[in-house]
Amino acid sequence: MHDGLYTNSSSRSDFIKNGIDKYSTRQCNVYIAVAFFTDDRIIDDLSRKQCPVKLIVRLGKPTSPAKLENVLKMEMVQVRYVTARSFHPKLFIFGDRAALVGSANLTDAGMVTNQEIMLSVESDDPRFSSLKELFHLYWEQAEVLDKRIVARYGEILKKYNAADIAGGNIEKEVIDLIGDVTINNIDWGKNKKSKKLLYIDDFRRSYQEFQSAYKTVKRLYLKDGRRKRGGIPVHIEIDSFVSYVRDEHAQGEKWKYTPLLVGVEQEQVINNLIDQWHGVSWEYFENTIAEEKYPKIKKVFSSEDAIKNATDDDVMSGLKVLHSFHDRQRFFPGGLQTLVDTFLEKNDSNKIRSSLAYLLYGDGDIIIRMANLLYNSDYSLKQFGRANIQELVGWMIGDDFPIVNGRTTKVLRFMGFDIIQL
Repeated sequence: MHDGLYTNSSSRSDFIKNGIDKYSTRQCNVYIAVAFFTDDRIIDDLSRKQCPVKLIVRLGKPTSPAKLENVLKMEMVQVRYVTARSFHPKLFIFGDRAALVGSANLTDAGMVTNQEIMLSVESDDPRFSSLKELFHLYWEQAEVLDKRIVARYGEILKKYNAADIAGGNIEKEVIDLIGDVTINNIDWGKNKKSKKLLYIDDFRRSYQEFQSAYKTVKRLYLKDGRRKRGGIPVHIEIDSFVSYVRDEHAQGEKWKYTPLLVGVEQEQVINNLIDQWHGVSWEYFENTIAEEKYPKIKKVFSSEDAIKNATDDDVMSGLKVLHSFHDRQRFFPGGLQTLVDTFLEKNDSNKIRSSLAYLLYGDGDIIIRMANLLYNSDYSLKQFGRANIQELVGWMIGDDFPIVNGRTTKVLRFMGFDIIQL
């Protein structure tokens, strides 16, 4: 095998998979941008090495919906997608060590049997930093892949035969039904989007990074079966754990200066914090959250019927549980009561109930419902902004969509995660 050259030659044993195995040391960050994706075993191997993976793929034949479903279930993997046929890179980056660039997609054949050429670019090569920058440009413009998009893509594939695929008909339908997601040339700049679409795109990206980190924290929190308080949903308990870490360990700007961590070293830091949390009495969680706030908000917002049958006093009692809502009193002379009076004065009583019921229990994508509460006049409420919406969703449907705010992302960064700050 020629050093740094991989061609899938049996006589030389220079399989591209071998190059990936060589450079993907345990716990290194891996960045992959490919047009076609069918080999989830590579991603599974990287996940087992505790390598955080960012993967960009194109939705088009032969990219496999089933394989995409599999990788979305992996804890340390984030996936984004492009639909434009012009997206054709084959780029694999392994932390600060090296990159592989060439002709191979992340497919079973590309890794072992096809005649391919991939060259390694070591980190001391000035082009290495340019490749990392290029990947991050791709990442910023690609869209977040979720189960909803994968299902839609899978339904499209089922309808087309080989002739349709060869004729490009499938690509047109992918773009028509999923959207024209392309990577613009640097000189082009992004197409201007509405505030609503910008919110949706930005929130999906930031929330994807948050969820990837949160899954690790949740797994470690639950691994020994310890709970600080029975009868409280785990996402509420973890949110109070996050508050404890912020108040006791990550005060001020300390979170900015902790090193980025992965793997065993990061897990040790998180486990130590969890042990300390279980070893202290935290009255605000044990009494205020568990005994007062959670029962109050659950009573009002536990179902669509509960919301629609609630009185104004009930609704306001529930909304005052939200830190982001309660904290807005500082902007109102007279404090909390003036805030409550202003909210009720500026919003129709029936619309308050219908909008909040739609937010929590309506049909369709939750992020689009959140965007509608901000930008669609049929649903938007005065004095009820982005932070309020995110927190209410986190309290009530947090098993799938846990509470996220600036405090949460600061603590996750303190724990070593490379995460967008809200």
